[in-house]
Amino acid sequence: MIVNKYYASGLKAVGVMDAVGSYVNLTVTVPSAGNYKVDFRYANGTATNATKNVYANGGFQFSANLPTTGSWDTATSWVNLTHAGTLALQAGTNTIRIQTDASNVSTSDFDYLELHL
Repeated sequence: MIVNKYYASGLKAVGVMDAVGSYVNLTVTVPSAGNYKVDFRYANGTATNATKNVYANGGFQFSANLPTTGSWDTATSWVNLTHAGTLALQAGTNTIRIQTDASNVSTSDFDYLELHL
C-alpha cells in the first residue's frame, strides 16, 4: 500500500506490509548480470526489529534485518541500511519482491532501494 509519509522522498512510501503474504514488486533494469548489493531507506516505528524476505525473478535471495528506528514520523526515523543483502540479477529487466512471510511477520515502511554492483 502506498502511504503518505512526510519524511519519505516524494512524500510517499510503501507501508502496511505486516500481513503474511503482503509484498511490493519492483521492476529494475540493470546493464549487466551480477551480484548487486542492496541498500534500503526505511522506517520501523515498532519496538522490535523487522525482517523482510527479498526475492529476485521469483527466487529467494536473502532476509533483510531492519532494526527499529523508533518512529515512522520524524526525520531521524528514516534511515539508510547499507548492504542489506545481495541480489543475483540478470542483464536487462528483473523483478524484485520484498515480502512478509510467515517466518517474519513484522512491519516497516520502505522509501526506496538502491542497487550497487
